[in-house]
Amino acid sequence: CFQRDGYATVPGCEGVGIEGYDYCYDPDALGLPKLQEVAKDPTNKLDHCSGDCDSDEQCAEGLVCYQRQGTTAVPGCSGLGTTDWDYCIEPVTHLSDKGLDPGVTIEECLGDCDNDSECAGNLKCFQRDGYATVPGCEGVGIEGYDYCYDPDALGLPKLQEVAKDPTNKLDHCSGDCDSDEQCAEGLVCYQRQGTTAVPGCSGLGTTDWDYCIEPVTHLSDKGLDPGVTIEECLGDCDNDSECAGNLKCFQRDGY
Repeated sequence: CFQRDGYATVPGCEGVGIEGYDYCYDPDALGLPKLQEVAKDPTNKLDHCSGDCDSDEQCAEGLVCYQRQGTTAVPGCSGLGTTDWDYCIEPVTHLSDKGLDPGVTIEECLGDCDNDSECAGNLKCFQRDGYATVPGCEGVGIEGYDYCYDPDALGLPKLQEVAKDPTNKLDHCSGDCDSDEQCAEGLVCYQRQGTTAVPGCSGLGTTDWDYCIEPVTHLSDKGLDPGVTIEECLGDCDNDSECAGNLKCFQRDGY
């Protein structure tokens, strides 16, 4: 199924069709290379559209391993390949679909994801409304689908590990802090568990380390049961005791 905007040309077909309609097409009409079965456990690096791979390390330089179920279409390649085999491809920058419940790790610009744990490596799941633009990716994708993205594509500063018990005030995106008093003027200490994403910063940082950030004014998510003190505009809280300092938990209905 060729997902298109407006009257975009459908490969191998003539005419304009109906605006916004999507049409079935023959992927061979794109002139894409066909999937190649090299070996189940290859000993050499795999080329573009070759398999079976289990990780990016098995692919030639610049390629990534596209994990799939069954004979899901492989971006940039044609043919069905071998059932459940995975193939090396060029990194995807155009939004592509693996289904509502892929059941495998999801690479950059692919969806639908529901949380960060479904995305490969340090990628994050970009939760969006409608056709909101996904950082570092092209295209519109499927309405309401969420896609894995590289947080570095936002151009945010990376988390910096200064010291477990710093003696000087910590700058933006630096850690480890235990309170706002350890942060430079105007910054607050973002308490987290594991490698929860830090607002305004990129990277995973050190597990369970906390980092100094600019105060959050846009609603952000720490999960249903964060297990740590929650700062302003962050959730989900159940009572005032879960909020930092003199903050209160705002109980709301809907949005």
